Amino acid sequence: EDRELEFDDILSAPLPKAPLEVTFRAHWLAIEGVQPLIPENPLPEGMDVASAGKKRKAAEGGDASSGKDPMVQDVLSQELQLYYEKVTTAVLQGSPHILSAALDSLRSDPGLQSLLPYFTQFITDEVKHSLKDLAVLHALVSMTSALLNNPQLHVEPHLHKLMPAVMTCMVGKKLCKSALD
Repeated sequence: EDRELEFDDILSAPLPKAPLEVTFRAHWLAIEGVQPLIPENPLPEGMDVASAGKKRKAAEGGDASSGKDPMVQDVLSQELQLYYEKVTTAVLQGSPHILSAALDSLRSDPGLQSLLPYFTQFITDEVKHSLKDLAVLHALVSMTSALLNNPQLHVEPHLHKLMPAVMTCMVGKKLCKSALD
């Protein structure tokens, strides 16, 4: 049962201890455009607490069996997917005018950070598959140059994947079908 308190007793009682000093704790909200699954950050839409806990444990424990980096975003927006398709199509088979527009966009668009791993993989794969097509190789090197010249992109984490493709284009013995090219 609750006991009754006198108002005078409450007023004459000593004050409680003051709280500890105010402190601040910093953490990364997002790293290179990807929000890590840590307790300080909110859960992504459509994710329940149980699956988030499993992913957090995998991220903390470095679950190598999954084969995926827990920091990599799995889903791109439809706009980014469409942009990726248009740019890759322009690089592979577009007219010079469309290719120039795509390269200008890659050189200046600030919102491409989340597409950078996909563009890097695309460049690497296409250099391997297009070793005899000089026009495609030239477009891929131009695409690499455009990405590297975009001041808003943080390309350094992806250089280890881009360098072999660029070096192949630079020192390859035979990069076209005809010896005259």
